[in-house]
Amino acid sequence: MEENNRPQLISKEDFLSIMDSELNDENSYLAGWYPNKIIEGKGIGSIRPWTKEGRKHHNFTHDFYTALVWLKLWKLKRFENTAWNLDENIIKKVSQHLKTLINVAIDEIDEIEEVLVDKGDVKDFFVNYDPQIVAKYTATDYLFQNITNRKIKNVLDFGSGLGRQAMQWDTGVNLFSIDAIQSLYLLQNRIYSILFPDRLIEYCANKEAFSNIDLSEDKNNIYHMPTWNMDLIPDNSMDLIICVQVLNEIDEKTVRFALNQFKRIARKDCVLFVRDHENYTPALKTRVGKILLEHGFECVYRYQGLASDMEGVPRVWSNSGYKSSLKNRVKRTIDYPNTYGDFLPKAIIKSIYYKLRDIGLPI
Repeated sequence: MEENNRPQLISKEDFLSIMDSELNDENSYLAGWYPNKIIEGKGIGSIRPWTKEGRKHHNFTHDFYTALVWLKLWKLKRFENTAWNLDENIIKKVSQHLKTLINVAIDEIDEIEEVLVDKGDVKDFFVNYDPQIVAKYTATDYLFQNITNRKIKNVLDFGSGLGRQAMQWDTGVNLFSIDAIQSLYLLQNRIYSILFPDRLIEYCANKEAFSNIDLSEDKNNIYHMPTWNMDLIPDNSMDLIICVQVLNEIDEKTVRFALNQFKRIARKDCVLFVRDHENYTPALKTRVGKILLEHGFECVYRYQGLASDMEGVPRVWSNSGYKSSLKNRVKRTIDYPNTYGDFLPKAIIKSIYYKLRDIGLPI
């Protein structure tokens, strides 16, 4: 594909056409999140991305506004980072990207439909919005994503929201942005078109570009594609997979599809970064952590502080290739020699107790 001839923007009709042509009874479940039946009715809560109304695309200003409201500043700013040294360059550039988008949203505010939200309230929200809070929240993601200090060239952002991850991974990597929600997918397409027009490769505008993706050379592209096309991503290609506030919002069938894809595309020692409220699982019956262990991922870090302070618990998983099972867990707990190479019965029993009381770690 010619670099200087990339179609960028897509319409709601473009996205729906792709959905209609590519989804069927077998894969239609990949087209959206688990619907939250509690948050319905009137007010801003009824148009959040997980509701029926919130899944619909309206216009850029409306959808950007509802996505930012969804990232509750009063929750994000509770975290006071006194120990970690966040990357100031990340904070600066994410803040600047958000300011650029806010200015575009204000310029297009007349496209807002008053029946859904009040234009005056929306404008006041944008004028008084503090992008530094979201920028620091995003920089915290970046900190944990790099905790293993491995070189990262190819990144997958699963459930991209308003594209925050692309704002920090904005140079030197290929980033795959994956989503299925109509309103969020079209919002991401517009955001990437505004901020990174020279990087964007949009599936819904140029499917041919995804027929044979070559990641053998260093590139700097954003591949934007629907969830149900993840099989187009090359095997053993990802160095970092990102899931922020998404795995516990989708149904178990979709989670298993996604994790199977993660295993296929993850390089050895690929980092899987998960951040969400791990105990909030409205659509799941099986813990994601247990499935990850079965797929050969191991949890190498879990934030031990309060989830409410961090607005989600950061966890770092590594694609170790060691598939966990009850048999393997028993073998690892029994293999517990002391300093002199002998086995201590008390140490064995204690190790078995602590390692087997929770067969599947929480995500």
